[in-house]
Order: sequence, then structure tokens, then C-alpha cells
Amino acid sequence: MALSGRPASGDEGPFGDGESFQFLDPSFNILFALPVRIYAATGAPLVRGLAKRQSVRDVRHDESAPKPARRLGLRGCEVKVRATDIAQMASASDVIFDALREAIAKGDIAEGQTLRQDHIARMFNVSRIPVREALTRLEEQGLVSTQRYRGAVVTTLSADEIREIFEFRAVLEPEVLRYSVERISAEGLETAKRFADAFSTETDSSHWGELNRRFHYSLYEPSGRPYYLQTISAALDRVDRYLRAQLVLTSGMARARREHQGILDACIRRDAEAAARLTREHILGASVSLIDFLERTRAERALAERAPGERMPGERSPAANGAGRPRD
Repeated sequence: MALSGRPASGDEGPFGDGESFQFLDPSFNILFALPVRIYAATGAPLVRGLAKRQSVRDVRHDESAPKPARRLGLRGCEVKVRATDIAQMASASDVIFDALREAIAKGDIAEGQTLRQDHIARMFNVSRIPVREALTRLEEQGLVSTQRYRGAVVTTLSADEIREIFEFRAVLEPEVLRYSVERISAEGLETAKRFADAFSTETDSSHWGELNRRFHYSLYEPSGRPYYLQTISAALDRVDRYLRAQLVLTSGMARARREHQGILDACIRRDAEAAARLTREHILGASVSLIDFLERTRAERALAERAPGERMPGERSPAANGAGRPRD
């Protein structure tokens, strides 16, 4: 049946809100009583009238229809509508999780800072449910912890925890690189070289951490070890914020540039053992430099923040040191 009609008011122009529409086939008019809009493949309205259905049957997809339009069958009438594959879209909790993880990794959200669910929900214009889901995933990755009376708090890693994470990376990443050296293509090596060059020439320190990760990942991805890569990514997420600070505030950039070039040269030569050895040395060297940097800066911060007369842990009182005693 052809879908055609005329406005009940006699107006041939665009139909206004609340305006009825009479179909030329009288048997079709009884089906309509509530406002509905039907769109063509171009997105232009074909009909906006009043529709009422007790049931809608025979709704089907016609795969022969041009994309992105889909066909809907309504009692013999086929109209095209624009459709979006919602299954391929990120959920609200995914969007919030990615945004918070990136902010923590960049140091935009400081360690020890409380993440308020109501505030985050307002920021993303969602309910608290996807926020709770995102925070649960962040806690599983060790980026936040739930504390009584405070809620979700960005974790602070101790020197021992950072050392353990780097020791783990020093075991896993060289092994992944051994697999990659055998498989990486010339195009893959060229990609790694571009990231190494970009890391060396980038003057904006906010990009150093991301370029560092992209360089290493471009060498690891051809390994064909997705679970290894996922585990490495989770470990990097936990220490990225500290690595960025260390690269910015120390001479770590110059050393990283040299070591990246050495690893890349070994991969170009297809020398898997040399590439793995240099990667292990690169990770452990960064660990030593980072822990030294953190211990020094944390001690300086604690000294600056302590109240007058307050003693540091392990520091003896002046009386215990003999200060203030009368001399013989």
C-alpha cells in the first residue's frame, strides 16, 4: 500500500505539531492517534501525524537497503530510518572509566584525592550507577581504593610497591619483545622509529608519557600475546603518573632517548637477545631513578609541611641528643 495522504486541516505545507493527517486509504486511518515522525533515508520527514497501534508486527531489517538506512515494515508500508549500532558504542561506565584512568595516569588527579560519585555523575550528566561501575574497575586495577568515610581515593604507591611493579615489568616485557623481534615487519619498525623520534623531539612534557608508551607498545604488539599486553598496560597505568613526573623533573629524558634508540637498533638487526637485555636494563634503570626521585621529593614535602616543633619519624628530641644541657 502506498504511504500517501493529505493534512486534515487542508494545509499542504509542513505539518505543525499536533496537526492530524488523514491517509487516502480509509482502512489505514484507524491505526493512528498519537504523534509519530517517520524519516526518509536522507533524514527528511516524510510524515508527521497522529498514530495509534495496538501492536506493531512484522518489524524486520532489509539488508539490501543502503547503509546507514534500515527498512521497517509496518502493515505493508516500508519506510527508511537512520539507525545506529548501539552495541558498538561505548557504555557510560566505559567513558567515565577511560576519562578517570587517563586523568590519574597524567597526574591531573593527584594521589590521595577523593573521587566523589555525585560530582562525577554531574560532570558526565549520568546517574551514580555507571560512576560506581567505573570506580569498581579502577579499584580492580589498583588506581583507587575505597576508604571508610572517604569513599574512592586515588591510591598512593610506596617505594616498595613501585619497585615490585618495575621488577615485574622487567621480567615480562623483555620476553614479549623476544616474540616480537621474530615477527615485526618493516612497517612496524618504521612506526616504532616515528614514535622514538617524536619522543626525542617533543617539547611539551605533557606528551612524553604517552609517546614513551606508544614507542614500547609499537614494538610489543607484533608479539601476538594479547594477555601479556593487557597485563603490561595495567602495570603501566599504575606507575605512569610517577614516570611522567620523573621525566619532567630529572634528566630522565636524555637517558630514555639513548636507551630507546639502542632497543630500536637491536630490533632492526633482529637481535632478540640484545633487544630483551636492553629493555630489561632500561626498565630497571628507570626504577632506580624513579624511586630515588620519589623518596627525595616526598621527604622534602613532608619536611616543608610539618608543624614547628614536630619531629619526623625516627628523629630524636633535642633533649635526647643532649641539647640544652648545662655544660660542666
